[in-house]
Amino acid sequence: MNHHDRLTAIRTEIASRNYENALQMGRSELERGCGSSDLLLLMATAGQLADGSSCSLDDVRGWLEQATITSPESAEAWLELGHFLDAVADEPQLAASAFERALEKSVASLVATLDGLGSTAPSHDEAMQRRLSELRQVALTLLSS
Repeated sequence: MNHHDRLTAIRTEIASRNYENALQMGRSELERGCGSSDLLLLMATAGQLADGSSCSLDDVRGWLEQATITSPESAEAWLELGHFLDAVADEPQLAASAFERALEKSVASLVATLDGLGSTAPSHDEAMQRRLSELRQVALTLLSS
């Protein structure tokens, strides 16, 4: 079973509310040296939903922080860390910083997507080309603020 298959199995365990099994599978994957941000985010999810006996909130926070280090361009990792810092750790200033990073990453992804659509401009009608240009300007404004 490869890393992707293990992530799918962990998602299945979480969906089935088998949080302890998901955490055990995640820890095994970490021991194998497969500490992807996807794995760390899944472990944080399972850890927050578990009854608290097999991991602590410090573990959850560590996994979320490590996810942002492992994949600093991941808007999802920054967003999840922001939610944790806001709702669980009661650290609104740090949460705001994490949410700002999530927004930066999301807007950058949006700009890249709009650039990709723009490169196919000959296949769009004039109204669509105008709309893409407007959306790109909004995204660039958000990115620069």
